Amino acid sequence: MTRLAWQSLAAIAVLLLPAACVTVAQAPFLPAPIQAHLRGADAGDPESQYRLGMDYTNGLGMPQDHATAATWFAKAAEQGHAGAAFMLGTAYGAGRGVPEDAALALSWYEKAAAAGHARGLYLAAEAYAGGRGAKQDLAKAAELYRKAAEQGHVDAMFALGTLTAAGRGVKRNDLTAARWLLAAERLGREDAGELLAVLKKRMPAKTFARAKREAQAVAGAKA
Repeated sequence: MTRLAWQSLAAIAVLLLPAACVTVAQAPFLPAPIQAHLRGADAGDPESQYRLGMDYTNGLGMPQDHATAATWFAKAAEQGHAGAAFMLGTAYGAGRGVPEDAALALSWYEKAAAAGHARGLYLAAEAYAGGRGAKQDLAKAAELYRKAAEQGHVDAMFALGTLTAAGRGVKRNDLTAARWLLAAERLGREDAGELLAVLKKRMPAKTFARAKREAQAVAGAKA
């Protein structure tokens, strides 16, 4: 059997192993990017640990294993990696590779949010809005939605516009609500149209036109 054939069989054997059994010694038989992630992760590099967690999550080029992914996300998150904190939060939120725990999910979303991670901000806002993992706090949710929306998170724009239109968690302001909803609509949230129709009816035409101009600037900057 040729050397190439032996290497191919070895690579297949690695892919059939349980994920937790894959070691640096087997790295030569894995795709080159995963080799780098595995070696860097074992050396304690948080970015490599995060990337390796994503490799295990996606199961591309190596066995899919959500429990092992969560272990690597935790190692990176404990070193301050925002993306890893977010992924660990989603793991706890969905019970993917770890026991489902809404409070732990929120705590990791908040760590990601503290580093300015837009999706972490949004999911922390969702948790406070829905009272998942903590007591419902619409004011806190609105503030987190705002921070995510300012980074271009479309669903956060929609949520913030909805809360602002109703005066829930934040003072009602039709101009601000329309601005965020119009921006969200321009960026793909077609369902914003129903509430925008209500706002348009209760706002002066000049004010709604101003909201359109401001939304165009917001959406243009984030597109």
